Amino acid sequence: MVKFFHTAFCCLLLLALAPANLALCATDSSTAASADPITIVCMKDNEPLSFVSKTGEPVGLMIDLWRLWGEKVGRPVRFIMGDWQDSLDALHSGRADIHFSMYITPDRARWAKFGPAISPGMGGLLLSTSAGQRITDPSQLGDATIVVLEGSLQEDYMREHFPRVQLMVVRNGAEMFMSVANGLADGISSNFPSAYGTIDRLGLNSFFMPQAFPLFSRNLHPAVLRNRDDLARLMDEGLSRISRAEMVALEERWVRNPAHRVWGDMPRSLLLTPAEREWLASHQTLRVALEDDWHPIEFMDSEGTYNGIGMNLMQVVGRYLNVAIQPVSSNVLKETTGPRRADVEPFLEGTPPEGGPWLFTNPFLQLPLAVATLDSERLVTSPGDLAGKSVAVHDHAGLAGYLRAQLPRSKIVEVSSLIEGLSAVQGGQIDAMVGIALSVEYAVVNKNLRDLRVGLLPQLQYSARVAVRSDWPQLVEIMNKTLDNIPHEQMAAIMKRWANLRIERAMNWMLVLQIGGVAAVFLGSLLAVILIWNRKLAQESAERQKALEAARASASPMAAQTAIAQHCG
Repeated sequence: MVKFFHTAFCCLLLLALAPANLALCATDSSTAASADPITIVCMKDNEPLSFVSKTGEPVGLMIDLWRLWGEKVGRPVRFIMGDWQDSLDALHSGRADIHFSMYITPDRARWAKFGPAISPGMGGLLLSTSAGQRITDPSQLGDATIVVLEGSLQEDYMREHFPRVQLMVVRNGAEMFMSVANGLADGISSNFPSAYGTIDRLGLNSFFMPQAFPLFSRNLHPAVLRNRDDLARLMDEGLSRISRAEMVALEERWVRNPAHRVWGDMPRSLLLTPAEREWLASHQTLRVALEDDWHPIEFMDSEGTYNGIGMNLMQVVGRYLNVAIQPVSSNVLKETTGPRRADVEPFLEGTPPEGGPWLFTNPFLQLPLAVATLDSERLVTSPGDLAGKSVAVHDHAGLAGYLRAQLPRSKIVEVSSLIEGLSAVQGGQIDAMVGIALSVEYAVVNKNLRDLRVGLLPQLQYSARVAVRSDWPQLVEIMNKTLDNIPHEQMAAIMKRWANLRIERAMNWMLVLQIGGVAAVFLGSLLAVILIWNRKLAQESAERQKALEAARASASPMAAQTAIAQHCG
């Protein structure tokens, strides 16, 4: 059984917590000079999420996220930085328009209105190294002294669940961590994993146990005052325009430990416009065209039920949109007269002409390609090895055109099915067959094509896009938002399910031994999906960082210095 690579994601921590004098530092985004700036309050000692640099500038992951938000809504933003309690006071008093992120509590809900979840948060208990030797579980805390930030949810939680504990309430993070280092407390209750970053920055790792005890997990939300409906709508609109890829790129820049990154797998609220919701309300069923025999991408199983990656993907989309998914045979697409009988196709066969009957979503997945050749032929390890060869392809929405561009010295031959192409390779009419790795490998194994060998071509990849009927342009943007909302882990789970080889016959152990190499290629194709995905996000991260640096460089240094002097002086 092929084991899939699973990325470990811990809960990031967003709000680090508590109070002290509000240090007012402001910067302006350069988007719409004529519009009034929106003031966003963030924590000043919450590295790497939000903190004040040595030059007095607000910096961090959340700072960049809210700068990006300003670009999306076309409004300049400025930041005021302070300790936790002061950040709450700044919003409550109207000195700030938006609070960058907080937990929802009954008390806060009386005066604040919250936006969509912006990050998962974990409240935890981290003991000193000495206390950790005698306390192995939170139930053993007794009357231990634990430091919390004033006004934080951790303070309320510890009072309610551990009434015997002696709480030391402080106003800022540095004081909290130093209390343990100075031997005044047995531990801290804070947000994790961001607290680890502060401990690293202060050089206090030797004073703390390596792992915190989890106490609670809740989502963190941005907030505005309850009477600011206009701002709440703008907040939601801007956050809905920030794609998951953009969030992941920012997180890669600021969160160095991959285990502490969470935005790739965080469930996001699907924020549709009123017009999109109205359209969706009148289209409660989506007819999905699927192929009958393209394992494991799209196929009809032995019970007559459509299954595979395409069907599973659309089922997830249906749950997000709360619409029914009705599978239909892709044969209906061949009927060019009469009313349409299919609304979407996850892996459309053939490349429609420009302005044809289909529109397409943004690419939502990069799938590696594989090549099948006769086992007696030279092993193909790169696209260059196919120069001068005839290469069969079962075209799917641009795949044939992509291969013609990537393999200019090869003769691309379109075939009607994967099996037809593999049979042509076996018969010597075609030199090689290139297709989506998962389907090529599956066919070679399950059709017992022992005279063929499969090689992965990670340099080549298919950009999967969902085809949408051209008279439904509204659905394209709805689908883009939905596909972007699917967590990477959920998408990976779909791939994992169908990457495990299923031998559709009585077990033949000799055959199993013979296909061991193909199974190894299977694992390679799965890892390639993740590597391609990560490489794509890394490229976006680099492009995003260049854009951010260019934006900063375009701002007037003198104006920035003046703003800082006015607000920090």
